Amino acid sequence: MKNNYKKLEIFFDIKDINIINYENFFDFFKKIACLGNNKEKEELNLLLKNFLKETYDKDYNFSEKNLNGLDLSGLDLSYSNFNRSSLGGTKLKNCNLEKSSFVCPLTERADFSGSNMNGIYAHSTFFSVANLSNCEINFSIDMTGSLFHGCNLENTSFIGTNLSGTNFYQCKFNSVNFENANLYECSFIESTGEKILFNNSNLNYSYFSKNKFNYSNFMNSNLVYGNFVSNILKNSNFNNIKGTGISFKKDILDFSDFSFSDIGKSTFLNLSLNNTIFELSNIEY
Repeated sequence: MKNNYKKLEIFFDIKDINIINYENFFDFFKKIACLGNNKEKEELNLLLKNFLKETYDKDYNFSEKNLNGLDLSGLDLSYSNFNRSSLGGTKLKNCNLEKSSFVCPLTERADFSGSNMNGIYAHSTFFSVANLSNCEINFSIDMTGSLFHGCNLENTSFIGTNLSGTNFYQCKFNSVNFENANLYECSFIESTGEKILFNNSNLNYSYFSKNKFNYSNFMNSNLVYGNFVSNILKNSNFNNIKGTGISFKKDILDFSDFSFSDIGKSTFLNLSLNNTIFELSNIEY
C-alpha cells in the first residue's frame, strides 16, 4: 500500500501515511482543494479517497467540522455524524450516507446528488440551494420540521419517510416519489415539477400554494383539511383521496381525475375544472 500512496506522502510532507488519524485526512482534502482546477488536484483527490476506502470503515465523526468546499464524492460515509458541520459547497455526490445524522449542518449549495441517504436523521435541518437530485432518502424516521429552500430534488425518492412539518419553498420536484411518506402539516410553496408521486401519503393539514405540479399523483392519499391555493395541477390523479374540509381555491385542475374520492365538506372556489372527472365521488360543499 505504501508505494501506491507515495505521491500523497511527498505532497503532504509526511513519512508514513498509514499512521495518520483519519480526522487529519480532511485537512489534507482542504490542502488539495487549494490547488485550483488541474490534473494534479484530481489525481491527489482520487488517491486520498482510495486510501480512505481501503483503510477506514464508515462511521466518521464530522460533528462541528468545517468541510466547506471539499470534494468527498464517492466515499462510504454511512453511519457518520454531520451534526452542526459546515457543508457549504461540499461535494458529496454518489456517496453512501445511509443512517448518517444531519442535525443543524450548514448545507448551502452542497451537492448530494446520486447519494444513498436512506434512513438518515435530519430533524429540523435547513437545506439551502442544495442539490439532492437522484437521491434515495427512504424510510427516514425523522426529517421532521426541516426546510428545503431552492433545492433540486428531481428524481429523488422519499418513500416512507417522516417529513411531518417540513417546508418546501421554490424547489424542483420532477418525478419525486413521496409514496407512503408522512407529509402531515407540510407546505409546498412556489415550486415546480411534473409526475410527482404523493400516492398513499399522509397529507393531512398540508398546504400547497402557487406550485406548478402537472401530471402528479395523489391517489389514495389522506388530505384532511388540506389547503390548495393558486396551484396548477392539470392532468393530475386524485382518485380515491380521503379527507373532510379540503380547500381548493383559484387552482387550475383541468383534465384531473377525482373519481371515487371521499372529500365531504370541502371548499371549491374560483377553480378551472375543464374536463375534470368526479365519477362516483362523495363531495359536499
